[in-house]
Amino acid sequence: MKLPAIASTVAVSGVIHATVLIAWAAFSTHPRPEPALTFSTTIEAVLVDAALDAGQTPEPSTPASDAAATAALAANNKQLHAEVATLLTTRETLESTVTELESDKATLLETRETLEGTITELEQDKSALLADKASLGEQLATVTGERQQLSADKAALLATRETLEGEAAQLATTQAQQQQQLLELESVRVGLSDDLSRLQGVLDLEQRERATLAQKVVTLELARHETVTHLNGLIIQLDNENQSLNASLRQLRSEKHSAEVTLQGRTRRIESLSQQVDTLLNEKRSQRQPAPPAAIADDPASPPAPAIAIAENPPAQKLSAVAEKTSTNLSTATAPSLAAPETGNAVHDVEPRPVAGNPKPVYPRLAIHRQLEGTVILTIDVLPSGKVANISVEAGSGFSLLDQAAIKAVSQWRFTPAHQVDTPTMTVTQSIQFQLDGRS
Repeated sequence: MKLPAIASTVAVSGVIHATVLIAWAAFSTHPRPEPALTFSTTIEAVLVDAALDAGQTPEPSTPASDAAATAALAANNKQLHAEVATLLTTRETLESTVTELESDKATLLETRETLEGTITELEQDKSALLADKASLGEQLATVTGERQQLSADKAALLATRETLEGEAAQLATTQAQQQQQLLELESVRVGLSDDLSRLQGVLDLEQRERATLAQKVVTLELARHETVTHLNGLIIQLDNENQSLNASLRQLRSEKHSAEVTLQGRTRRIESLSQQVDTLLNEKRSQRQPAPPAAIADDPASPPAPAIAIAENPPAQKLSAVAEKTSTNLSTATAPSLAAPETGNAVHDVEPRPVAGNPKPVYPRLAIHRQLEGTVILTIDVLPSGKVANISVEAGSGFSLLDQAAIKAVSQWRFTPAHQVDTPTMTVTQSIQFQLDGRS
């Protein structure tokens, strides 16, 4: 601020003014009053007065001293006049400076007031900014918490998505298996139609030979009637199974659609999808008995070589009472497997007997991969011609893959004919064992 400078200037100006006034009073050229004369006697006063009236000076004359004093006084007077002029000039300069300083003072006071107002506004802005900073800190904490919650929700959704994708893959696999089974059933149905045509040809041949075989007319007629009835039952059963499979296919398609909707809805349909998957798993588990897992071979790099043994017909009293007797026909056979067994047939003489050259049972590749083993006991109805009329599972192995592989192989077998009076077909029991070699 310039206030101390202004005060100093005003003080100096006052001192200079006082000095000028004192000098002016001391060295002024105004006439001085003459000093009063003092007389000792009245006569002396009268004489002086007379002399004054005559124009004489009663005092003694001192011209030299008066001239020197006058000259010194004149010089001093000139010097004082010069100093006075200088002081006056300095006074005017100082007054103009004081005027400017007063103007600057007023401007500074206005600037001070403006700055004080600005400072007040800045303090208010500072308070507002501090409040905004506190509010922003709270908002930042809230946003951070929400971000952490969103991260946790994202992780949960990713885990849910992986679970749903796994379940969808399982459903797709199940659907593909069902479709494969439908294709296999269709091929079996075509095979049955061919068998019906062949049987019809056999019946026609028997009718042409009826003239030479008159003594067997009644037996052949009964056989034909029972065969046709049995085949009609098989056809009806096949139609029922086809309807059931079609219903299962529609149900699987509906479940696939539901699974796709569930994947789109994610977390809203997780519980419903889990219940459906559990229901399907329970149905699959109820169709087969659990079997102990097979031991892993010594060499894990290569799977053990499968072995299938065809044992002799077991007696009826040795059949497992726990095994569920599942009656099926040729329509329930699965598609041929790709892995061939290494062992052949080991058949004992039982009437009727399998002929040489029958196809060997095929060890399913999936069963080898899963280390599945078991023994399947089949009940086989053999026609007089040696063909297989019907196959039923007397005692399952606990795995549908092994059961169907055994049925697939035996359905193509041929037997030596066995003729008994009033009995067009014979029933035999055959045991087929699926076992992996190299088990510890």
